[in-house]
Amino acid sequence: MEQQNINLELDLRHWLKENVNKKARIQWIEPGKYGSSIGAPDCYVHLGNEKIGIETKYFVEKRRGIMCKVRPVQRRWHHIAYQGGTKCAILAAVVGVNGEKFIILIRGDKVPKRDYADDESSGCKNGKLEMSIVTKENLNRLLFDNSWGFWD
Repeated sequence: MEQQNINLELDLRHWLKENVNKKARIQWIEPGKYGSSIGAPDCYVHLGNEKIGIETKYFVEKRRGIMCKVRPVQRRWHHIAYQGGTKCAILAAVVGVNGEKFIILIRGDKVPKRDYADDESSGCKNGKLEMSIVTKENLNRLLFDNSWGFWD
């Protein structure tokens, strides 16, 4: 699996840069080593008239589910930005319970308000994390092909 070498958030940033549409432009906002204090995404990906805010994360799956460690200000930013019409999402590399690695994409308005989706105050429908599994083959369709329904 192409994600096997993603061991840090920085690796995920490199993976994104290597696999996003070659015509796209990535505008990095937050430095890789230090986050900002306002919750803004790590980058904006621009392609044609599309502008998508992407926060990169490294998550771990536990028996309870994927632990979505996100600062409260980042959670808030995603919900407010998406409600305001900004396309935004969290792109996260996940280490599964059995050590397998995979990448997920969580739409801005679906970012859990707590670390676990099953927490009653997470805001996740039926206690389930709404996400899409991402590969290098479907990354650009998820981000830029509105007929795929990710942004609906």
